[in-house]
Amino acid sequence: MTQSTIKAIQKLEGERIALIPLYEKDVNHTYLAWLNDPAVIQHIDARYHSQSLDSLKSFVSSFDQINGHIWRMVNTPTDTPIGNIQMRINWLHKTADIGILIGNSNFWGQGLAKEALNLVIQYAKSELQLEKVTMATRATNERMLKTIRSLGFFSEGNLKNQVIYENRRVDIAQYGLIFSE
Repeated sequence: MTQSTIKAIQKLEGERIALIPLYEKDVNHTYLAWLNDPAVIQHIDARYHSQSLDSLKSFVSSFDQINGHIWRMVNTPTDTPIGNIQMRINWLHKTADIGILIGNSNFWGQGLAKEALNLVIQYAKSELQLEKVTMATRATNERMLKTIRSLGFFSEGNLKNQVIYENRRVDIAQYGLIFSE
């Protein structure tokens, strides 16, 4: 599959999670509250900027559904929105970078991030025919590191002292998953 032959972003469904394409019209105050909650955004750069509905709409619209996909995550047993997951695609190199946010803290620690990531990884591999996906997080984000490793990602190294987090410099841990290995 190539950039020119990509079909519309698909809804992805797992056992407990549905990933539904997220559009500007879907941005609401729930999402805004997540991105202004210090506990939710402690490991992402959104913590350094006040968010508004307009800034969120602008962010969501930056995903053109060809070079970037973004989904809202819904817990299917309760039909509750719990976060979002995104993928920025480099068609030339057949790679993508994935990011995830579980905004609803009532759903933390239940393995839903792993389920959602697995859906996106399978979609990238099977539907988009990409060859590699990557993820990066602060080296202090132990829960995400554990999840990334459990999905078979390997460490590609750390960007040393890359960001300031809680008044100290910390590394960014970079991970990759190559589908041919």
